[in-house]
Amino acid sequence: MQAKRLYLLLALLLAGGYAWLIWHLQHPAAGATVCLLKSVSGLPCPSCGTTRGISELLHGNFSGALHSNPFAVPVLLLMGVLPVWLLTDVLRRQYSFFRFYQRTERLIRTKPAAIFLMLLVGGNWIWNIWKQL
Repeated sequence: MQAKRLYLLLALLLAGGYAWLIWHLQHPAAGATVCLLKSVSGLPCPSCGTTRGISELLHGNFSGALHSNPFAVPVLLLMGVLPVWLLTDVLRRQYSFFRFYQRTERLIRTKPAAIFLMLLVGGNWIWNIWKQL
């Protein structure tokens, strides 16, 4: 079933994200990056700085998080909400997240939503390059 594969993929991505975040919180001065674009070209990608932003949020520094990468706010919210939502769905066998995902995917495929999201990501990418992240 598609829902089960999506839930498994999200569980693996969340586990990897939590592992990376825990490592980063324990070794903040290491400055390690998993960004292939930055490693190869020296230019940051649109999501560069998200881990630092989440770390700033966890330390109560909202402005520092926004400066690192504004995407840190929704990513941290997703990292908090998704495990609970997915586990609840699996235990109740309701797959409400899968239905939400399908509706969201249909919305994103509309031209206005796609253009808005591309401008948002592109603007963030330009800002990351400008601030020499």
